[in-house]
Amino acid sequence: MRTTIDLPDVLFRQVKSAAALKGSSLREFIQDALQQALAAERGARRRRVRLPLIPSKHPGALRLTNARIEDELARH
Repeated sequence: MRTTIDLPDVLFRQVKSAAALKGSSLREFIQDALQQALAAERGARRRRVRLPLIPSKHPGALRLTNARIEDELARH
């Protein structure tokens, strides 16, 4: 599929130069850049946050202080 995009002159020159240094065409360079951007976006959405588990002697009644939280985070 063909499309037209407007690029600022400075950006166009930078992209064209980078493509030449890489030994690829402008078309290939832009396709690769777009694929990398989409892959990075998908990867960012899939990351899971791993939170530390804090043991409790009395489940359901865990009392935490800021100091205890800092200690637990420092261990992980």
